[in-house]
Order: sequence, then structure tokens, then C-alpha cells
Amino acid sequence: GSGKTLIGQAAGLLPGVRSVVLTRRIGLQNQITEDFDTHSITGQRNHRCNEFPQYSVDIAPCHISYQCPRKRMGGCTYYDDLKKAEWINTRSIVTNYAMWFTNVDAGRKWGKIDLVVADEAHGVMDELTNYLTVKVDRESFDKLRSYGITWPNLNNNTSQKEWQAWAK
Repeated sequence: GSGKTLIGQAAGLLPGVRSVVLTRRIGLQNQITEDFDTHSITGQRNHRCNEFPQYSVDIAPCHISYQCPRKRMGGCTYYDDLKKAEWINTRSIVTNYAMWFTNVDAGRKWGKIDLVVADEAHGVMDELTNYLTVKVDRESFDKLRSYGITWPNLNNNTSQKEWQAWAK
């Protein structure tokens, strides 16, 4: 309510400045996209596969070997959005922290970015922690075991050295 988003968007309008606004929630991301002339990038789960509409892009066949022509040549909303982010004339981008961390971690470049605005910056550490956290439940461990993957005994006494030796 104090205009931080407006200030961040205004800074991105400076001549020659390309900006990215990071949000914690897709609802705010959508609101910024509606209120300002900005390009929104959301994760794969938020896009339907155009070749196989029964799937979202995160589980689409292009991830397992299918050579999707839309992914390479255009027509996939997710990959088209990523490509548009690289265009020099795309001056303002809005995305969520998880999407930003994923793309930075994967080494994807969205072109030269002059300004990154962290909306709700008090939550950056929580968002980074969420991104770096891996949660595996008992059912997942049992499934891995059925594939012949074993790990150290799961109890509170398992040492870090045991896990490091296992990971090698």
C-alpha cells in the first residue's frame, strides 16, 4: 500500500534501463502485469503444453525425449516467454523468486539486466531457503529403494560424514 511497486516500475522506465521485479506470489505478479507494461514469466506448471494439452509444460513429453517443434521454433507459451525475456526491447520483466532463482541457477540469461527490484524483500531469505530445500518423504524413499537405491540408516544419529560418503 505504500507504492513500492510503483517506485520499482518507475525506476525501470529510465532510458536504457532493463528491470526485473521479483514477487513472492503469482497474484501480485499478475497484478503488476495488469497494471504496468511489463512481461510476466511464470514457471512451467503455469503453462499448458500446446502439443499435448493434457499436460502442463513441467511434465510434458519434451522433457523425456520428444523433440517438440514448438519448443524450438515457437508456439510454446513457456519457452516463448523465456525467449522474449532475452529481447533487448523487453524493458520490464516481472517474475517470482522461485522462477528467478531457477533461471539464475540454470545459467539462463535474460539479457543485460540493469535493475532488480525485490518486492516484499523481507521474504528473500525465506524464498531462497525454500528454493534450496529438498524434501523427501517416506513414500519417496521407499520408491527409490524399489529401484535399488539405498542410503544410510535414517535416524537422528546419521552423521554428515556418512551422508557425504553415500553421495560419492
